[in-house]
Amino acid sequence: MDISAIEVDLSKLPRDISRKDLEDAILDAAPRKWLHNPKLRDGQAELEFRQRRRQEARSQRALALASAYRTALNNIRSARNSSLAVGRIHADGLDRAIGHEVPGSGCFMAPPADWQAVILADVIEIVLSGHQSPITVKAALWKLRQRRWINPRFSRLSEADAHEIKSAVSEFDLPAGAILTWAAILSRLSILVPVLGDRWILHPMIISQVYATRSANKLK
Repeated sequence: MDISAIEVDLSKLPRDISRKDLEDAILDAAPRKWLHNPKLRDGQAELEFRQRRRQEARSQRALALASAYRTALNNIRSARNSSLAVGRIHADGLDRAIGHEVPGSGCFMAPPADWQAVILADVIEIVLSGHQSPITVKAALWKLRQRRWINPRFSRLSEADAHEIKSAVSEFDLPAGAILTWAAILSRLSILVPVLGDRWILHPMIISQVYATRSANKLK
């Protein structure tokens, strides 16, 4: 029978409890739990249905974003470098620091060499002027947003959306993840030195190399 039933725990009540106190305990005060409630069952079924609908909608959105990401990545792979910063990095003898295609490269509106050169070249100029300027993900993202180099379709995705897209496209990552991966590559190349969290500074040898290269170029 599909009848609602509640269990009321009266085991802690004293044996000499008054009739009124017993009524109060049964109706209100005593611990209780549902043994069976058809409405709760129906509510749970509705909740699970809504969760499935949300997951299906998220999956469909992720598939559309994955398709858009593949297209964006292919466009970036065929794009030419256009930033003057690429030439500055080349002149400093640091070609190996830029042009790394990392997961998430399709999230940008410029090729990897362009956005990586802009981040690195600005830091080099600040350091050579006598100031310390670590590379941070937050500052790098701000710089690229100022140039409108982050594809708006991928700039505000949730971690859940990103996870769904990664399941469909292994080359995907969020813009922040792309910068982190690139910085990690430069750390392995001894171009950057990791400090705290997502912060990196130029390796002292790189600073010396850039000084020497620019001094030599001035003598030509």
